[in-house]
Amino acid sequence: MADNLDRIVEIQREGQPSNYDEIYLNRSEILRGLDCHVIYTVPISMVYSERATRLEDNYDKPDVLPMVMMRYPDGTPNPEGLTNTNKK
Repeated sequence: MADNLDRIVEIQREGQPSNYDEIYLNRSEILRGLDCHVIYTVPISMVYSERATRLEDNYDKPDVLPMVMMRYPDGTPNPEGLTNTNKK
């Protein structure tokens, strides 16, 4: 799993592709070329942008998963969050 890629800050320079485009679109053959099961986190802004079609062409349609608080910052369980994860 390549986690936290979604936390990379996007950098856009005039006349050049952004670092998001370089990572997820222009280098997609490298990411797809791994001979294993891989889960990539992608910035949500890309999934809902004009680049979404290119993402789908390169990787298939992305799954958008909700964020659910399982525990409070002090470590105690969040009963509502734990209950919601069991619903189908």
